[in-house]
Amino acid sequence: MPINATPQFLKLQGEYAVAKTDEEKIDILKKMISEAPSHKGAENLRADLKRKLSRLKKEIEEKKRKKGLKHGDSLKKEGDFQIIVVGPTNTGKSLFLSKITNAKPKIREFPFTTIKPEQGVVKFNDVWLQFVELPALTGIYDKDKKYLNLLRTTDLILVMVEDFDQLKGVMPEIEKTFNKIPENMIIVSNTKYFEDFKKEDFSFNKKKIETVKFSVAEESSLNFFMKYLFWQLNLYRIYTKEPSKEIAKKPIVFKTQPTIEDVAKEIRRDYIDRINYAKVKGKSARFEWQNVKKEHRLEDGDVVELYLKK
Repeated sequence: MPINATPQFLKLQGEYAVAKTDEEKIDILKKMISEAPSHKGAENLRADLKRKLSRLKKEIEEKKRKKGLKHGDSLKKEGDFQIIVVGPTNTGKSLFLSKITNAKPKIREFPFTTIKPEQGVVKFNDVWLQFVELPALTGIYDKDKKYLNLLRTTDLILVMVEDFDQLKGVMPEIEKTFNKIPENMIIVSNTKYFEDFKKEDFSFNKKKIETVKFSVAEESSLNFFMKYLFWQLNLYRIYTKEPSKEIAKKPIVFKTQPTIEDVAKEIRRDYIDRINYAKVKGKSARFEWQNVKKEHRLEDGDVVELYLKK
Protein backbone atom coordinates (compact mmCIF):
# COMPACT_ATOMS: atom_id res chain seq x y z
CA MET A 1 0.00 0.00 0.00
CA PRO A 2 1.50 3.37 -0.95
CA ILE A 3 2.42 5.90 1.68
CA ASN A 4 0.01 8.86 1.92
CA ALA A 5 -2.42 7.28 -0.55
CA THR A 6 -5.67 9.18 -0.90
CA PRO A 7 -8.99 7.52 -0.04
CA GLN A 8 -9.90 7.80 -3.72
CA PHE A 9 -6.75 5.88 -4.71
CA LEU A 10 -7.52 3.14 -2.20
CA LYS A 11 -11.05 2.88 -3.54
CA LEU A 12 -9.75 2.56 -7.10
CA GLN A 13 -7.32 -0.12 -5.94
CA GLY A 14 -10.27 -2.16 -4.68
CA GLU A 15 -12.19 -1.63 -7.95
CA TYR A 16 -9.17 -2.78 -9.95
CA ALA A 17 -8.95 -5.99 -7.93
CA VAL A 18 -12.50 -7.01 -8.89
CA ALA A 19 -12.58 -5.61 -12.45
CA LYS A 20 -13.59 -8.32 -14.96
CA THR A 21 -12.64 -6.91 -18.36
CA ASP A 22 -9.40 -5.47 -19.72
CA GLU A 23 -11.26 -2.34 -20.75
CA GLU A 24 -12.45 -1.77 -17.16
CA LYS A 25 -8.91 -2.33 -15.85
CA ILE A 26 -7.48 0.19 -18.32
CA ASP A 27 -10.02 2.82 -17.29
CA ILE A 28 -9.29 2.26 -13.57
CA LEU A 29 -5.50 2.24 -14.10
CA LYS A 30 -5.67 5.64 -15.80
CA LYS A 31 -7.53 7.02 -12.78
CA MET A 32 -5.07 5.36 -10.37
CA ILE A 33 -2.12 6.97 -12.15
CA SER A 34 -3.85 10.32 -11.83
CA GLU A 35 -4.56 9.76 -8.09
CA ALA A 36 -1.20 8.16 -7.19
CA PRO A 37 1.03 10.05 -4.69
CA SER A 38 3.43 12.37 -6.46
CA HIS A 39 6.32 12.25 -3.95
CA LYS A 40 9.62 10.54 -4.72
CA GLY A 41 8.82 7.51 -2.56
CA ALA A 42 5.96 6.59 -4.87
CA GLU A 43 8.02 6.58 -8.12
CA ASN A 44 8.09 2.78 -8.28
CA LEU A 45 4.34 2.65 -7.75
CA ARG A 46 3.65 5.06 -10.60
CA ALA A 47 6.08 3.23 -12.89
CA ASP A 48 4.40 -0.11 -12.07
CA LEU A 49 0.95 1.30 -12.85
CA LYS A 50 2.15 2.65 -16.20
CA ARG A 51 3.71 -0.72 -17.09
CA LYS A 52 0.45 -2.50 -16.31
CA LEU A 53 -1.47 0.01 -18.44
CA SER A 54 0.90 -0.37 -21.38
CA ARG A 55 0.80 -4.17 -21.16
CA LEU A 56 -2.99 -4.26 -21.09
CA LYS A 57 -3.25 -1.98 -24.13
CA LYS A 58 -0.88 -4.23 -26.09
CA GLU A 59 -2.84 -7.34 -25.08
CA ILE A 60 -6.09 -5.79 -26.31
CA GLU A 61 -4.54 -4.80 -29.65
CA GLU A 62 -3.12 -8.31 -30.08
CA LYS A 63 -6.52 -9.87 -29.37
CA LYS A 64 -8.13 -7.59 -31.95
CA ARG A 65 -5.45 -8.46 -34.51
CA LYS A 66 -5.89 -12.21 -34.02
CA LYS A 67 -9.64 -12.05 -33.98
CA GLY A 68 -9.70 -9.89 -37.12
CA LEU A 69 -13.02 -8.82 -38.55
CA LYS A 70 -16.21 -9.95 -36.88
CA HIS A 71 -20.00 -9.79 -37.24
CA GLY A 72 -19.84 -11.30 -40.76
CA ASP A 73 -17.40 -8.70 -42.10
CA SER A 74 -14.79 -11.22 -43.27
CA LEU A 75 -15.03 -11.90 -47.00
CA LYS A 76 -14.93 -15.34 -48.54
CA LYS A 77 -14.11 -15.25 -52.23
CA GLU A 78 -16.71 -16.84 -54.48
CA GLY A 79 -16.76 -17.32 -58.22
CA ASP A 80 -13.88 -16.58 -60.59
CA PHE A 81 -13.21 -12.93 -59.75
CA GLN A 82 -13.95 -10.63 -56.80
CA ILE A 83 -14.76 -6.92 -57.12
CA ILE A 84 -15.18 -4.68 -54.07
CA VAL A 85 -17.37 -1.59 -54.47
CA VAL A 86 -16.42 1.28 -52.18
CA GLY A 87 -17.21 4.98 -51.89
CA PRO A 88 -19.07 7.70 -49.96
CA THR A 89 -22.66 7.31 -48.81
CA ASN A 90 -25.66 7.65 -51.17
CA THR A 91 -23.75 7.13 -54.42
CA GLY A 92 -25.85 4.21 -55.71
CA LYS A 93 -23.64 1.32 -54.59
CA SER A 94 -26.53 -0.72 -53.18
CA LEU A 95 -28.70 -0.07 -56.24
CA PHE A 96 -25.82 -1.13 -58.48
CA LEU A 97 -25.34 -4.36 -56.50
CA SER A 98 -29.06 -5.20 -56.59
CA LYS A 99 -29.36 -4.54 -60.34
CA ILE A 100 -26.47 -6.71 -61.51
CA THR A 101 -26.39 -9.54 -58.93
CA ASN A 102 -28.69 -11.71 -56.82
CA ALA A 103 -28.03 -9.56 -53.73
CA LYS A 104 -30.86 -7.70 -52.00
CA PRO A 105 -29.21 -4.94 -49.94
CA LYS A 106 -31.30 -2.33 -48.15
CA ILE A 107 -31.76 0.74 -50.34
CA ARG A 108 -32.75 3.95 -48.57
CA GLU A 109 -32.54 7.68 -49.27
CA PHE A 110 -30.90 8.40 -45.91
CA PRO A 111 -27.12 7.98 -45.51
CA PHE A 112 -25.16 5.01 -44.14
CA THR A 113 -27.89 2.40 -44.72
CA THR A 114 -25.31 -0.32 -45.44
CA ILE A 115 -23.72 -1.30 -42.11
CA LYS A 116 -21.89 -4.48 -43.17
CA PRO A 117 -20.45 -5.84 -46.42
CA GLU A 118 -23.16 -6.98 -48.83
CA GLN A 119 -22.30 -9.65 -51.39
CA GLY A 120 -23.77 -10.91 -54.65
CA VAL A 121 -22.64 -12.91 -57.69
CA VAL A 122 -23.46 -12.67 -61.38
CA LYS A 123 -22.53 -14.73 -64.43
CA PHE A 124 -21.25 -12.42 -67.15
CA ASN A 125 -19.73 -13.70 -70.40
CA ASP A 126 -19.35 -17.16 -68.82
CA VAL A 127 -17.42 -15.77 -65.84
CA TRP A 128 -18.80 -15.74 -62.29
CA LEU A 129 -18.15 -12.31 -60.78
CA GLN A 130 -18.52 -11.68 -57.06
CA PHE A 131 -19.40 -8.09 -56.14
CA VAL A 132 -19.00 -6.90 -52.55
CA GLU A 133 -20.37 -3.56 -51.39
CA LEU A 134 -18.59 -2.11 -48.35
CA PRO A 135 -20.25 0.26 -45.85
CA ALA A 136 -19.90 3.88 -46.97
CA LEU A 137 -16.65 5.67 -46.21
CA THR A 138 -16.95 8.37 -43.55
CA GLY A 139 -13.83 10.33 -44.50
CA ILE A 140 -12.25 9.41 -41.15
CA TYR A 141 -9.50 6.87 -41.79
CA ASP A 142 -9.48 5.37 -38.28
CA LYS A 143 -13.17 4.54 -38.65
CA ASP A 144 -12.90 3.27 -42.22
CA LYS A 145 -9.63 1.28 -42.11
CA LYS A 146 -11.37 -1.89 -40.86
CA TYR A 147 -13.11 -2.16 -44.23
CA LEU A 148 -10.42 -0.48 -46.32
CA ASN A 149 -8.04 -3.29 -45.34
CA LEU A 150 -10.30 -5.71 -47.25
CA LEU A 151 -9.22 -3.95 -50.45
CA ARG A 152 -5.75 -5.46 -50.09
CA THR A 153 -6.87 -8.97 -51.07
CA THR A 154 -9.54 -8.31 -53.69
CA ASP A 155 -9.03 -8.70 -57.43
CA LEU A 156 -10.47 -5.28 -58.34
CA ILE A 157 -11.48 -2.11 -56.49
CA LEU A 158 -14.47 -0.24 -57.90
CA VAL A 159 -14.67 3.27 -56.43
CA MET A 160 -18.16 4.70 -56.91
CA VAL A 161 -18.97 8.37 -56.40
CA GLU A 162 -21.78 10.64 -57.56
CA ASP A 163 -19.52 13.54 -58.38
CA PHE A 164 -15.78 13.41 -59.02
CA ASP A 165 -15.28 16.14 -56.38
CA GLN A 166 -16.04 13.43 -53.78
CA LEU A 167 -12.79 11.72 -54.77
CA LYS A 168 -10.91 14.40 -52.82
CA GLY A 169 -12.15 12.69 -49.66
CA VAL A 170 -11.92 9.09 -50.91
CA MET A 171 -8.53 8.93 -52.63
CA PRO A 172 -6.39 9.95 -49.61
CA GLU A 173 -7.92 7.09 -47.59
CA ILE A 174 -7.23 4.54 -50.32
CA GLU A 175 -3.71 5.87 -50.83
CA LYS A 176 -3.06 5.60 -47.08
CA THR A 177 -4.24 1.96 -47.13
CA PHE A 178 -1.76 0.95 -49.84
CA ASN A 179 0.88 3.70 -49.39
CA LYS A 180 0.25 4.38 -53.09
CA ILE A 181 -2.57 4.48 -55.63
CA PRO A 182 -3.38 0.81 -56.40
CA GLU A 183 -3.22 -0.35 -60.00
CA ASN A 184 -6.27 -2.65 -59.73
CA MET A 185 -8.77 0.18 -59.35
CA ILE A 186 -11.55 1.64 -61.52
CA ILE A 187 -13.22 4.95 -60.62
CA VAL A 188 -16.80 5.56 -61.69
CA SER A 189 -19.30 8.37 -61.30
CA ASN A 190 -22.91 7.21 -61.03
CA THR A 191 -25.11 10.12 -62.04
CA LYS A 192 -28.72 10.27 -60.83
CA TYR A 193 -29.81 11.74 -64.13
CA PHE A 194 -29.57 10.03 -67.52
CA GLU A 195 -26.01 9.92 -68.65
CA ASP A 196 -24.51 8.06 -71.59
CA PHE A 197 -21.48 5.98 -70.72
CA LYS A 198 -18.30 8.03 -71.23
CA LYS A 199 -14.68 8.26 -70.08
CA GLU A 200 -13.05 11.19 -68.30
CA ASP A 201 -9.68 11.91 -66.67
CA PHE A 202 -9.26 12.75 -63.00
CA SER A 203 -6.05 14.24 -61.60
CA PHE A 204 -4.84 13.20 -58.14
CA ASN A 205 -1.42 14.21 -56.81
CA LYS A 206 -0.41 15.21 -60.34
CA LYS A 207 -1.31 11.75 -61.64
CA LYS A 208 -4.00 11.31 -64.29
CA ILE A 209 -6.47 8.51 -63.58
CA GLU A 210 -9.01 7.31 -66.13
CA THR A 211 -12.57 7.46 -64.82
CA VAL A 212 -15.95 6.62 -66.34
CA LYS A 213 -19.36 8.20 -65.97
CA PHE A 214 -22.62 6.27 -66.27
CA SER A 215 -26.07 5.87 -64.71
CA VAL A 216 -27.06 2.80 -62.70
CA ALA A 217 -30.72 3.75 -63.21
CA GLU A 218 -30.47 3.62 -67.02
CA GLU A 219 -30.35 0.08 -68.45
CA SER A 220 -28.39 0.97 -71.60
CA SER A 221 -25.82 2.99 -69.65
CA LEU A 222 -25.41 0.18 -67.10
CA ASN A 223 -24.98 -2.42 -69.85
CA PHE A 224 -22.25 -0.35 -71.52
CA PHE A 225 -20.49 -0.05 -68.18
CA MET A 226 -20.61 -3.81 -67.51
CA LYS A 227 -19.04 -4.47 -70.91
CA TYR A 228 -16.34 -1.90 -70.17
CA LEU A 229 -15.75 -3.42 -66.72
CA PHE A 230 -15.38 -6.92 -68.11
CA TRP A 231 -12.94 -5.68 -70.74
CA GLN A 232 -10.88 -4.00 -67.99
CA LEU A 233 -10.59 -7.26 -66.05
CA ASN A 234 -8.40 -8.63 -68.85
CA LEU A 235 -9.33 -12.24 -68.07
CA TYR A 236 -8.50 -15.33 -70.11
CA ARG A 237 -11.40 -17.75 -70.56
CA ILE A 238 -10.09 -21.10 -71.76
CA TYR A 239 -12.65 -23.71 -72.78
CA THR A 240 -11.71 -27.38 -72.62
CA LYS A 241 -12.83 -30.29 -74.75
CA GLU A 242 -12.35 -34.02 -74.52
CA PRO A 243 -11.77 -35.85 -77.81
CA SER A 244 -15.06 -36.71 -79.56
CA LYS A 245 -17.08 -34.76 -76.96
CA GLU A 246 -18.74 -31.33 -76.75
CA ILE A 247 -16.89 -28.19 -75.65
CA ALA A 248 -17.27 -27.59 -71.90
CA LYS A 249 -19.75 -24.79 -71.16
CA LYS A 250 -17.80 -23.43 -68.18
CA PRO A 251 -14.33 -22.09 -68.99
CA ILE A 252 -11.25 -22.19 -66.81
CA VAL A 253 -10.61 -18.53 -65.96
CA PHE A 254 -7.08 -17.15 -65.66
CA LYS A 255 -5.99 -13.69 -64.51
CA THR A 256 -2.73 -13.86 -66.48
CA GLN A 257 -2.02 -15.32 -69.92
CA PRO A 258 -1.93 -19.10 -69.54
CA THR A 259 -0.11 -21.89 -71.35
CA ILE A 260 -1.28 -25.41 -72.18
CA GLU A 261 0.64 -26.54 -69.10
CA ASP A 262 -1.37 -24.13 -66.90
CA VAL A 263 -4.62 -25.55 -68.26
CA ALA A 264 -3.48 -29.12 -67.61
CA LYS A 265 -2.56 -28.19 -64.03
CA GLU A 266 -6.05 -26.76 -63.42
CA ILE A 267 -7.71 -29.92 -64.74
CA ARG A 268 -5.52 -32.30 -62.75
CA ARG A 269 -2.10 -31.64 -61.30
CA ASP A 270 -0.57 -34.91 -62.49
CA TYR A 271 -1.54 -34.09 -66.09
CA ILE A 272 1.47 -31.78 -66.41
CA ASP A 273 3.93 -34.66 -66.84
CA ARG A 274 1.50 -36.66 -68.96
CA ILE A 275 0.89 -34.11 -71.76
CA ASN A 276 1.79 -35.53 -75.16
CA TYR A 277 0.41 -32.60 -77.16
CA ALA A 278 -2.70 -30.44 -77.40
CA LYS A 279 -4.99 -29.14 -80.12
CA VAL A 280 -6.11 -25.51 -80.02
CA LYS A 281 -8.92 -23.66 -81.74
CA GLY A 282 -9.11 -19.90 -81.35
CA LYS A 283 -7.12 -16.68 -81.56
CA SER A 284 -3.78 -18.20 -80.53
CA ALA A 285 -3.93 -20.89 -83.24
CA ARG A 286 -2.70 -20.31 -86.80
CA PHE A 287 -5.51 -22.57 -88.00
CA GLU A 288 -8.34 -24.59 -86.43
CA TRP A 289 -7.23 -27.38 -84.13
CA GLN A 290 -3.55 -26.64 -84.47
CA ASN A 291 -1.25 -29.14 -82.73
CA VAL A 292 0.78 -27.32 -80.06
CA LYS A 293 3.25 -28.08 -77.28
CA LYS A 294 2.67 -27.49 -73.56
CA GLU A 295 4.56 -24.16 -73.70
CA HIS A 296 2.05 -22.70 -76.17
CA ARG A 297 0.51 -19.42 -74.91
CA LEU A 298 -3.26 -19.15 -75.13
CA GLU A 299 -5.63 -16.26 -75.81
CA ASP A 300 -9.02 -15.44 -74.32
CA GLY A 301 -11.75 -17.69 -75.73
CA ASP A 302 -9.43 -20.46 -76.96
CA VAL A 303 -10.64 -24.07 -76.91
CA VAL A 304 -8.10 -26.69 -75.79
CA GLU A 305 -8.15 -30.43 -76.37
CA LEU A 306 -5.48 -32.32 -74.39
CA TYR A 307 -3.86 -35.58 -75.52
CA LEU A 308 -2.01 -37.46 -72.78
CA LYS A 309 0.78 -40.00 -72.96
CA LYS A 310 -0.41 -43.57 -72.60
